[in-house]
Order: sequence, then C-alpha cells, then structure tokens
Amino acid sequence: MGQYTISNYVYKHQEADAIRSFGKTPKMMEFFTTHISYPYPWEKFSQTVVADFIFGGMENVRAVTLSDNTIHDSRAHLDYSSDDLVAHELAHQWFGNLITCSDWSHAWLNEGFATYFENLFTEYDRGKDAAAKKMMDYQTVLRNIDEGDRRRPTVCNRYNNPMDLFDSRIYGKGAVVLNMLREVLGHEFFWKTIKNYVAKYAFQCVETKDFKSVVEETANSNLDWFFDQWIYKSGCPLFEVTSKWDQGTRSLNLIVKQTQNIDSLTGIFQTPVDIEVWIRGNPETYRVMIMKEVETFSFPAYQQPQLVIFDKGSKILKKIRFEKSVDEWIYQIQRAADGVDRLQAIDELRWYVSKDTVMKVLSKAALEDPFWAVRQEAVWTLGDANLSNISDTLIIAYGDRDSKVRVASISSLGRFKGEKVLKVLKHAFEKDSSYSVAAAALRSLTQADTANRKKYCIEGLKYTSRNEIVRATALQLLAESRDEEALKNIWSFSGYGIEPNLRLHAIRLLAINWKERDDVLYYLFRLVDDPNFHVRRIVIEILGEIGDRRALDSLHAFLQNYPDERLEKAAREAIEKIQLANKEKK
Repeated sequence: MGQYTISNYVYKHQEADAIRSFGKTPKMMEFFTTHISYPYPWEKFSQTVVADFIFGGMENVRAVTLSDNTIHDSRAHLDYSSDDLVAHELAHQWFGNLITCSDWSHAWLNEGFATYFENLFTEYDRGKDAAAKKMMDYQTVLRNIDEGDRRRPTVCNRYNNPMDLFDSRIYGKGAVVLNMLREVLGHEFFWKTIKNYVAKYAFQCVETKDFKSVVEETANSNLDWFFDQWIYKSGCPLFEVTSKWDQGTRSLNLIVKQTQNIDSLTGIFQTPVDIEVWIRGNPETYRVMIMKEVETFSFPAYQQPQLVIFDKGSKILKKIRFEKSVDEWIYQIQRAADGVDRLQAIDELRWYVSKDTVMKVLSKAALEDPFWAVRQEAVWTLGDANLSNISDTLIIAYGDRDSKVRVASISSLGRFKGEKVLKVLKHAFEKDSSYSVAAAALRSLTQADTANRKKYCIEGLKYTSRNEIVRATALQLLAESRDEEALKNIWSFSGYGIEPNLRLHAIRLLAINWKERDDVLYYLFRLVDDPNFHVRRIVIEILGEIGDRRALDSLHAFLQNYPDERLEKAAREAIEKIQLANKEKK
C-alpha cells in the first residue's frame, strides 16, 4: 500500500480533452489519503470511459468505469465538471471496496460516504460555500421525497430489488447525516472517527452498528439518539421559530417548537443548532441543544437585534417557519457570511421585488456577491419579477465571469423587448463561450422576437454542442408548433446513430406531442428492442405513461428477451400502469 500508478483510458478522439475529466485525480488522491489517514489500498487506479455506459460511473476495485459523456471540451468546461463523479468513484476505493457494507440495507455506508467525501473534496478545492450549496440541494430533495409511501429509513431491509434502495435516501441523506455528525463531534473528533473506522474495518464487511460503535468509542459518548433519528428512522424536524427582544432584561428570547407529524418513523428530534445574533453590525454565534418538543433559549442583547439566523450555514436537515421582516431579510443578504444563508434570504425576498429597496439589494447581489450561486439566484429572482426597469441590470449581469449567472441573465432577458435586448441575445447565441448560454439565448430569442422564431430554431439545429443541448433546445421549441414540419425534424433526430442525449430528447418530444398518432406509437413500440440501454429504459417508461394497451405485446416480449433487473422492473411497472389505465376506462 502507498505505491500505486494512475492510468486513464479514453477513445483516441477524446485524448486532448481527457485532462479536464481526470486532471485533478492526483489532488483527490492526496486529499483522501491524508484526511482518511490510510494510504490508497491498491497497487493501481485506472479510469476507463465506455460508450452508452448504463451508470455515470462504477467503482470496480482499482479500475473505475465511467460514461464517456464525462469527457468534454473547453467550452463545455465552463458549464460542466467531472470532478464530482471522479471524486465519488475514487472515494469508493475506501468506502465500498476497502470497507464494504455487509448487505444492501446498509448501502449508505458505501454511497453516503462516497457522496460526502466527494463534497469534502469540493470544500477543499472550491471552497466552503460551494460545498454548503451542494448540501443544501441534497436537503431540498430529501424534504420533498419524504412523503406518503415513499418514506423509509436510511437503513432499510424491505425491498424487491437492491436497486430500489439506490436513491437520495442513501446518497444525499448519507452525506447530509455525515455532515451533521461532523457538527456533533467537532472537526477534530470527526476525522479521528474516520481514521479509526477505516483502520479497524479495512478489508472487512460492516453494518451501521460497526460505524456507530467506532463513533461512540472515539467520542466517548452515547449517540443512540443521533443514529436512531437520522439513520434508523425517517423524516426531519419541522421547526417553528419565534424571536422576541425583551427590553427589560436586555435579552433575546427564542422559542423553538417541533411541529412535524409524529409516528413510528418520525419522532421528536435532538440536535445542536447554531444561532447567530447580529447587534450593531456585530454577529455572535451561540450553539444550543434542542432536545424537546418546545425549547426556549435566551441570549444577551442590549438592544433589538438586527438579525437572527437559526441554523447558521443550514447544516441541519429540516423544514422551518421563521417569520422575519423584509428589513431583516435584506440585512441577511447583505451581511450573512454563509452563502447558503444569503440564498435563503433571496428566496424570501422574491415576493417583495416590487419594493424599491428590495430591488436595489437584489440588483447589488446579482452584480457583486462573491458567490456565483447567490449572483445567479438574485438574477433569476429579478427576472421572474418581470418588471420593466430590471432589464438593464440583467444586461449588466450578462457580463458575469460565471456561465451559470450568464444563463440566468440571458434566460430572463427573453421576457423583454427592444433592440438593446435583441442585440445582447444575438451576441450570446452567436458568440458566447458557453454552450449553455447559447441554448438559453436561443430560447430567449424566440420569446423576444417571435416573428423570427422559426429562423432561430433552424439556426439552432446547425449548432454542435456538448450533449447537443443547443439542438435539443431547438427541437423542443419547434415541437411547440406540433406541425408536420416539426414532426419531420424531430423524427429525423430520433434514430440510432444520433448523439445519445439528443436522440433521447427527440424520442421524448415525439411521445409528448404526437402520442395520439399511430405511426409514432408503433415507432415507439419498435424502440423497446433498441440496442441502446437508455433508449429502452426511456421508451418503456414512456409507454407506461401513455397507457395504450397496444404496447402490451411489445412489453411482454421484452420481458422474455431482456433479463436486466432494472429494465425488467420498469417493464413490469409500465404493464401495470397500462392495465390500470385501461381498467379505469371501462
């Protein structure tokens, strides 16, 4: 251990671009080896790209397989990075290969750890705000998925197929839980725990209780409550927070209630929370421990606080209701140190953009905030307001160095008219360095200059880009007319040999817009046997959604010929949907 070679295998025509996907691999290797305190455990590490690969990546021991879609040119690099995928699969060499979950119910020990270490590298390489933004995005998905019969714990042994478990409940939630554990243990003890866990269980199979025992031994603390609520159960707290300044006692009183539905999967949560209180421009952070359904906390405050942030940095998986005034949200976007807290303020201020003070603070954030995601969100919010006096700010925002901000600017400008706007949009379509910006400009041009809509779309069909996102946009815009010419154009991009992403997009457009036509339906029936895995998967799902009983023969024949577990599951679900749809029609 400790001596290894790194090799990358790509198609000949991808050689010049491969460095963009794999260039940071040595840096990742150094970061993981140093922080895990365990040398890379194999004698080599290779990465091989494969056409039409059915996953983004697969963490085979020493020899990762990746979709060839991860290789991209310099223009695409402005919008897209392979770093997350490469870091994720590399992290699996420790978490998944060196240490392996004993059965699939504990799959978060593989996928949650790899997802979190991918994010830890993001924090190391691109900064705290970038990593926190990814965590916030995971939290958003988890809040939305935890409903009805979709609810389940992270550790779950009830499944028909192991692939049923491989969703955000083990990937994103595993990462979020580990991030919360780092907050509970503290930075030093968290990394000590990781070091002890890997050293103790290297080359072994583990269950969650094994990781838990190492955590408790390292921290010398009972953490039953943590693992019970976050790993063995489901849901998250719904906090209702109210704050009141008491002039007499010169203190701030914060009342925190948990109002989530309590059942066998979700109870009252226990968690540390950071409360940030701003007085006369100075922030003070207090860590409190929430343990009961209703908690009251008191903090010194010699005058009315300008701002209170509950869960500074948004580290806790939660839902929250915390009423603040417009002035407080404005202060938060202006002064909060954490990018995710400024993003939260923008989300709340979107309802007040017509106020002059709000528009000014959002415009300033759109042009000057140091974090690209805040600038981007401020631009989207200004654009959504659709106020006549905002277009100049959006045009200035188009000069942003980050293509994601320029996409928001150009997309929003499509709501406005005039030669000035058209000039910017045409420049973005024809000359911007980003493919994503060009695709956004095409859509906006068809909105701002409807008379020339078709001309712009035809130009878009000539535009080569990564994943063919510009041509895909052109096809989608053409499809909105639903005429014969549009059908002919879209059909021509749906055949075998067309760039896979564009082909899938064309097939979806056919199904969405012309599903009532028999020639389109029978074409989709034939695609069930297409050589491309992703086409088969998408077409099976589409046929289930359409619900036409004539698809049953193709789907039943497919089940006899293609034993792939995921496609078999998709085909059976599609058959059930079709049968149910036709039963309801009778």
